[in-house]
Amino acid sequence: MKSMFRNAALVSAIAGLGIAAVPVSAHHTASMFESVKTIQLTGTITEVRWTNPHVNIMVNATVKAGAAEAAWLLEMTSPGNLTRNGWTKTALKPGDKVVLDINPLKDDSANGGRLVKATLVDSGKVYDTNYKQLEAEGRY
Repeated sequence: MKSMFRNAALVSAIAGLGIAAVPVSAHHTASMFESVKTIQLTGTITEVRWTNPHVNIMVNATVKAGAAEAAWLLEMTSPGNLTRNGWTKTALKPGDKVVLDINPLKDDSANGGRLVKATLVDSGKVYDTNYKQLEAEGRY
């Protein structure tokens, strides 16, 4: 009887872990972004959220010179991955004027995307997210 109970508990635990892993693997996808398309935004950082699992920034930006400015939400990889790529928590700050290369969302009704490269207008400093390497290493 103990053996049967032990086997049932083991099977339940394995099934539970398998079910729990599904949402985690589903979360780590970049399928919502146009990874083969890059657009450039010019604007001002309004907010930086340096938190796990993904760093996010808000920017008021335009896609084309003379176009109306709009709020954009951009996602990056984790703080740890960015730190390994030379970023710091204060690399981008509210008020910074920036030129951003992004992979836009496939749903173009929303102003969002994945940040690929950020250039600070005042200093010319460039921050690259290096997603190709991160994806190859399974870190994004």
